[in-house]
Amino acid sequence: ELVETWERDRPRGADVAALVIHHAYQRIIAKGPRVISLILEELEKKPGHWFWALHVLTGANPVPPEIQGNIAEMRKAWLAWGREHGYRP
Repeated sequence: ELVETWERDRPRGADVAALVIHHAYQRIIAKGPRVISLILEELEKKPGHWFWALHVLTGANPVPPEIQGNIAEMRKAWLAWGREHGYRP
């Protein structure tokens, strides 16, 4: 439900800060590490700005500087990280 709310109500064309301060996004993060797998599932289904939430929840940043800003490559990096750490099959 929170994902649907965030996707429906988040600002379009806004900077990342505006996306991640949205109340639904913050409530997702507040649920703690138990939502890491769920976020990775969402990211696997479609691209989305889940990178900040994943970083906050895991402390990890598998995105090398050369692909920062490339959403498709950042997505691949996080999905690979999830598999390597047992969050994804």
